[in-house]
Amino acid sequence: MNWGKGVFLAFVSFAALVAGLVTVSMRQDVNLVTQRYYEEEMNYQAQQERMMNTRALTVLPKVVVSDSGHFELQYASLRDIQDGEIVLFRPSSSRLDQRFTFRAHDDSVAKFVIRPTTPGMYRVQITWSMHDKSYYMEQIVNL
Repeated sequence: MNWGKGVFLAFVSFAALVAGLVTVSMRQDVNLVTQRYYEEEMNYQAQQERMMNTRALTVLPKVVVSDSGHFELQYASLRDIQDGEIVLFRPSSSRLDQRFTFRAHDDSVAKFVIRPTTPGMYRVQITWSMHDKSYYMEQIVNL
């Protein structure tokens, strides 16, 4: 074998390797944190204000997960909430995220049923409005 064939085979092998890596990388599923990533990034200051409002509260909401496929939002001021949303956020896969909405309750506990999901770490992201202010907090839970 001469030098020409060796160089040619090296280039062909390299091109095949690059083509294979490109094919594999194109088939990877890329999950963004949210589908509205850029829109939410533009509202960054509003999110910071929600978090500052939450830090000013004396009593914070608490999420308690049970083994029976549901979780509870425990909050003494639940009756004052105008509206709210809870997102069970799975960092590793957006397909496992779940959303729940809630409104004021006379009781200080709101219960939610979790659809069957993959066990692991989830971030519970709670956004709510109360007394014409918006609030946001996160809590990490294991399901």
